Amino acid sequence: MNKTILFIGGIAILFIGVAIGLIASKNNENLNDNNAVVLNTNYSSTENTNKTNVNKNININTESAAPSGTFEIVSEIPSSISRNKIILDIQVTSSENARTIDAYKNGSDILSSMLLEEDGVTSVPLTLTPGLNTFYFKLGNLTGIVPEFYRTAEINYDNVPPRIETIACSKTGLTSTQFKNLKLNEEYLCISTGQYSGPTVGVAQAPLYGSITGNFEKITYDGKNVNPEPDGFINQRVPIYMNSGTNIFEIIAIDKAGNQAKTRETVEWEKEGDPIDLNIE
Repeated sequence: MNKTILFIGGIAILFIGVAIGLIASKNNENLNDNNAVVLNTNYSSTENTNKTNVNKNININTESAAPSGTFEIVSEIPSSISRNKIILDIQVTSSENARTIDAYKNGSDILSSMLLEEDGVTSVPLTLTPGLNTFYFKLGNLTGIVPEFYRTAEINYDNVPPRIETIACSKTGLTSTQFKNLKLNEEYLCISTGQYSGPTVGVAQAPLYGSITGNFEKITYDGKNVNPEPDGFINQRVPIYMNSGTNIFEIIAIDKAGNQAKTRETVEWEKEGDPIDLNIE
């Protein structure tokens, strides 16, 4: 009697195992159909004798093709800025299997991923660090497959104003003080008036000497434009109003990022008609 019961029980277990295997095989076929995972969710609740039954299929896209298409950076890209944040607009003209615009910085891991906008223009916010920042933009999707096509943008983040000096400015060569303890992105200007003789009071064509290190957008001496030579030297005359006694002239320097520095040079002219020799070596 006991042996018969054990035999029948074994056969029942065998049939159950076969049935489970068939169900699993069918589910695998569904997983491979159209590269989609179908999740069946059953939900039931009872409240105030009202019953609600929800039976819902959720499709999750598991596309495996690499994203492709063409796009352009439509925002103007500044070569240098004084703030550490910027937004670039990217226009996608055609795409396939693309869901996002992915931004990479200086060749490192992904910096941000923005979903493509329906109108084709996607705004990508970027954060910069001091110095040159190189950003790479690529189309992306949820698979993590990275396409070969990309666009780049190089932006220099410079929030350091120029340094200005008015002493020891040589008219024959650069001095060592120009390169001493310069910060990252710090431009250097050394400028001063040279020897001049003329009327005590009135407009004088004063000589300016000096040099620059770095890239400047604009330099003025007493409101007059200063134009360094291609090699960085300054050797020009500007019309300035000279008084007998103390003269104070304002110097303004603006770098490419828009950072501005100001200083003043004091010129003492006491004897009428005598030559004036100011801070020149």
